[in-house]
Amino acid sequence: MLPETIGRYECNVFGLPDQDQIGDRSGHALVSQQYTCLGTYGMLMGAVYSAMVIGEADGPQTSDFFGGGDPLNQRRISGDATRRIEGTLVMKDCIPSGIATSGRALVKFASGSLIAVSGKTLIFSTKSTGPNRFDLEFTD
Repeated sequence: MLPETIGRYECNVFGLPDQDQIGDRSGHALVSQQYTCLGTYGMLMGAVYSAMVIGEADGPQTSDFFGGGDPLNQRRISGDATRRIEGTLVMKDCIPSGIATSGRALVKFASGSLIAVSGKTLIFSTKSTGPNRFDLEFTD
């Protein structure tokens, strides 16, 4: 049985990532990045989502370990989700060119048209669609 797509966002990264060097070795840092998304499919259609992801960088490898944000739009879609993320930073000629992540999202609270997923754990994945752009898809 194939998982059912709950919804999909088209996302844009804004600004440069913040990097805080840990100091125990070269290239080891905490990295945070903000992004915003627009729902383009399913329950998320028309929803605006602003979020942040925080990860551990160890040279060219990044291990994302937290992401979260709030969807909100005119149709009273609202909620809160915390995500455990596993991902890789895609490199091209030693320059970051995208990100691929997957994991599980716990929907702690949902109302409006998202009430059906309140309290559930969803599966998500991202794929790069261009510079500073990616799709974020949730399935059950």
